Amino acid sequence: AVLRLTDVFSVKASGGKSYRAPTLNDLYWPNDGMSEGNAALQPETGYSAELGASFVTSRVEANASAFARYVQDGIQWTEVSPFFYKPMNVGEAFYPGAEASLDIELLPGLHAAASYTFLYSFVLQGASATYTFADDKRAIYSPMHTADLAVRWQNERVRIGADAKVVGERFVNEANSTSLPAYVVVNADAKVHVLESVALTVAGKNLLNTVYQTVNGYVMPPFS
Repeated sequence: AVLRLTDVFSVKASGGKSYRAPTLNDLYWPNDGMSEGNAALQPETGYSAELGASFVTSRVEANASAFARYVQDGIQWTEVSPFFYKPMNVGEAFYPGAEASLDIELLPGLHAAASYTFLYSFVLQGASATYTFADDKRAIYSPMHTADLAVRWQNERVRIGADAKVVGERFVNEANSTSLPAYVVVNADAKVHVLESVALTVAGKNLLNTVYQTVNGYVMPPFS
């Protein structure tokens, strides 16, 4: 539901139920010595609610919202033994949080954008134990802080942009005893139309050559 209070300001609320079946890999990935599927997985069910506001003009778009999500039988690839992963159903988890985004046209063709998400998590029923809110157990691979920054300029022939992604610390096991550190990845690209139907593109990925992992034990690509 959306309520437009003025020409530029509106408030919105939403609620929903989601359903996610295990993927083919979740169920039947063969044992390769480092991971294996789990044919006993149950579907994941979630319930969510969100309340937010938007401010939109010809040059500025700003959004902010608070949300909460409750998940039953959440599917997560879990380290069940040293360096061996298997998808498991996390029995119950609760995810409250908030997010905000801002996109501004600084000059004709020049845009700057930023977004930030705060996501807390409470595991209430894990693969090996039952917890309460007081136990304060985070869901694995669920960062509390995530932010994106981007600057982009373009006209009819040229497009140039750069972006940065900041991801906070993430726990890699249910006990929350091991974590992956926060990281920052910066990318840039440019595209030029030399003819009406021909364009040249150059892109740089991970310009800071950040050494980081999204899954424990698997280092992501360096600068390219």
